[in-house]
Amino acid sequence: LFRSVVGINQQISMLGKWAGLTEKAMQRMEPNFQYASIYIYLKEGANVKKVCSKLENQYKDEGAHLTNSLETFDDTVKSFTTAMRDMVIACIIFTIVIISTIMYLILKVKIIRERQQLGIWKAMGFTTPQLVGQVVISVLPALFVGSSLGIVLGYFGISPVLAGLLSFVGIRKIEFSTAWYSCFGICAGLLLLACTVSVLVSLRIRKINPSKLLQED
Repeated sequence: LFRSVVGINQQISMLGKWAGLTEKAMQRMEPNFQYASIYIYLKEGANVKKVCSKLENQYKDEGAHLTNSLETFDDTVKSFTTAMRDMVIACIIFTIVIISTIMYLILKVKIIRERQQLGIWKAMGFTTPQLVGQVVISVLPALFVGSSLGIVLGYFGISPVLAGLLSFVGIRKIEFSTAWYSCFGICAGLLLLACTVSVLVSLRIRKINPSKLLQED
């Protein structure tokens, strides 16, 4: 029926499944069409609430109803920000649990496998803090590599992923600004968490007794 699309208006309402037509275009489809609502665009800096109040008083006898689009938009955005905040908190908790579990299992297996060697070092005079520090240092390279990859992927990957998710609700083009210090701070916090878990798990070394190891052999 229509030969061309003159523009795309992206909105979240109706999950983006809607189209806007001019009055003449709609009358070509429905000759008896009469519009029941209008959009009023104000100049920048205009007081929206005062304009709405003035129009409501002016057309109150005709049953006119005005909706402040800015308030509607704020309410919609607020619901999205709340949902995003809850999702971020859930992801952080899930990440903390995963990192703690993985570090616990890895270090537990490492200590069990190197139990004999750790006992020998204890017999040679190494203290428990020294051995704990050695175990933690042995996993630091992997932690640093993982944190660095997390910073890079977080900085360059968050915006495309969120844009792809919002495309399902009608938002086709959007740009997010990601602060590098936020990515760095989160990865530094996770790195600190991993180191803390490593130290706590490595404290099992203090239970290693060289004399008992000799008796077991």
